[in-house]
Amino acid sequence: MKKYLILALSVLFATAAFAQNTPIYGVKSGILKTVTTTGDQKSYNTQWFDDYGKKDKSLTTMSMGDFGEYSATVLMVGDDCWLINQDGKAKKAEARPVLNWRDLSEKNIKDFNIKDLGTEEYKGRTCRVFSYEEKQFLTKVKITNWVWEGLVIKQVIKKKLSESVTELEDLKVNVSIPASTFAIPKTED
Repeated sequence: MKKYLILALSVLFATAAFAQNTPIYGVKSGILKTVTTTGDQKSYNTQWFDDYGKKDKSLTTMSMGDFGEYSATVLMVGDDCWLINQDGKAKKAEARPVLNWRDLSEKNIKDFNIKDLGTEEYKGRTCRVFSYEEKQFLTKVKITNWVWEGLVIKQVIKKKLSESVTELEDLKVNVSIPASTFAIPKTED
């Protein structure tokens, strides 16, 4: 089950970009809540962002059955990234090369074989729909994203034997996000 959480966190890194000139998101700030279903397992993600995506924090939780609940947080501020476990212990991490859905480079399009599938209405929002392939955990997966203002609000990940579907539960935009949300954590030694 942890592999699904790791997969969700991996995909998170692929849906935010901090090193490009174009703002990542088309809205200044917001809170995005999604639920991901993989088989009979569900995980829940809450994402807070500000400064058009220059500050981004995501909390993912999932039930581990008899083992309780597992959670992890990814905090990205500028080009820096931290992984925070459910005990609050933080480790600085190296951010992966990532995609800015509002400003895809020709290199991104070629490297990921990104296909623009046009637009589609999803939960009252006109989204651009993209598909691409990515290697995760030695397996090639096909990913389809519904993108609104740079935010992935729906995603389908297909692997050989499984499918994960992430769907929008709630989205509030241009809301005030307390600066403490993006406080840099003390890291483990």
